[in-house]
Amino acid sequence: MKCACGCGKKLKEPKYPSWQKRFIHNHHHKGFQSGENIPCQICGKKIYRAPWQLKRSKTHTCSTKCHGKLVSIKHTGKGHPNWKGGRVKTTQGYISIYVGKRKYITEHRLVAQEILKRPLRKNEIPHHKNENKQDNRKENIEITTRANHPRIHKPRLHKRLATPIPLPL
Repeated sequence: MKCACGCGKKLKEPKYPSWQKRFIHNHHHKGFQSGENIPCQICGKKIYRAPWQLKRSKTHTCSTKCHGKLVSIKHTGKGHPNWKGGRVKTTQGYISIYVGKRKYITEHRLVAQEILKRPLRKNEIPHHKNENKQDNRKENIEITTRANHPRIHKPRLHKRLATPIPLPL
């Protein structure tokens, strides 16, 4: 006996006549489909989507693997629905700037690198002259060493002179 949907596949003979089937599993809907066959947005494989699925979602993928790729492409950085321009305030009070690939750098470090025209070394720290962590103007940033930085903030606790040391460029 052949499947009643018209696909031409043969059905297994049932053990008992009362168990007679007319369709192969999921073939009984084939003649009544009102949706569309659309391509997966990642791999291009054709997938069937019912009308209610087409209305509900703008993104259509064939598998969870393709869906994961789609999310990682569309929902990072500027593509994320909660994107607010790439400037965030950290819990320590500094401003961080999005530089790409899920990476943020504090703005005062970017300004210090711009002043020096090179990346900061491990022992270099940008210091805010007016101690306002959100004031990242070039005039307000000075570069100091890790050893000298506490002397600037607490000069009474340190015997050495608490002035920024000019670093060799």
